[in-house]
Amino acid sequence: MVVSPKPVAGGYLIQSGIYGIIRHPGYVGIFMASFGVSLWKHDLVRIILSLCLLILFDVKTRIEESWLSKTYADYDQYKIAVKKKFIPWIY
Repeated sequence: MVVSPKPVAGGYLIQSGIYGIIRHPGYVGIFMASFGVSLWKHDLVRIILSLCLLILFDVKTRIEESWLSKTYADYDQYKIAVKKKFIPWIY
């Protein structure tokens, strides 16, 4: 498992599909699964941990986006076009 994925040299920036709506759909999926199980189990500790996971993903994406900006010349334009990191029209 890669904890801090860096852009691959010679790779390309995907801007279509779900990536045309939000910039980090993988993290959203992990958070939604975690939060969903927390609500299903009615477990306040798990809910708090899920929210902490969201904060972790927010910090992690800031680091990753700086790498992406350095690797892909059009990443800053992509960030302008796709304003939301996690939740369409919200955040």
